[in-house]
Amino acid sequence: MNLSFIEKIGIILKYFTSSFLSIEIFLIVLSLFLFVFLNIKYNDKRVKILIPTILVGILFIIFVYYNSFAIKCFDSFIKSLMYYYYFPNIALYYVIVLFITILFIYTLLNKKIDN
Repeated sequence: MNLSFIEKIGIILKYFTSSFLSIEIFLIVLSLFLFVFLNIKYNDKRVKILIPTILVGILFIIFVYYNSFAIKCFDSFIKSLMYYYYFPNIALYYVIVLFITILFIYTLLNKKIDN
């Protein structure tokens, strides 16, 4: 498949704009960029209040219009985070439990710590 550079960019933009979540992320990144740029340029208190308000408004609007999809995305994100960080495999779980048990016993038997 020989595509030119312009066709490749067009495919990337087509897939980028096909999901509302990617558009949301683009708007948030753009708002944060404007926040940094305007805060450096003007250093005004209104900028520090306006941009976070816009971000919260965007997130609220997206949550209202895409309630079920947003809940599914949040749920899958939390599940993947839990599987990746907390339960990568059962051996690591046993090592962590063993380490905490040894640390607990050491703390109980330590004479420097009073009751």
